[in-house]
Amino acid sequence: DEAEVQGPGARLRVPAARLVPDVERPPRQSASTPASQPSEPAPGELDVRGQRAVEARASVRRGIDGAAAAGIPFMRVVHGLGTGALRAAVREELREHPLVDRVAGAPPHEGGEGATIAYLED
Repeated sequence: DEAEVQGPGARLRVPAARLVPDVERPPRQSASTPASQPSEPAPGELDVRGQRAVEARASVRRGIDGAAAAGIPFMRVVHGLGTGALRAAVREELREHPLVDRVAGAPPHEGGEGATIAYLED
């Protein structure tokens, strides 16, 4: 009956009946999209804001794999501030990924605590 809405500076719960589709934006791709579909080249940045931890972890795995395949030396993962749960899930996934050499919080001009930089192995 409620939906959790993520904005640029806050996350809040609203009655689902108050939500209306945004006709200006195309619908987001579902997490259940088959992995066999071709994906876009890894751009070096991944935005997982608004995703649940399980979705974000899967996105991070795919993003790091794509970055490594494209020869990108690092990836910035934008997770936002929120409660810190998404940041913790993203950082844990990055630390466990075999292609990631090290993980660091982003500098203030690149998102600060709302983003994490993953440096890939050479």
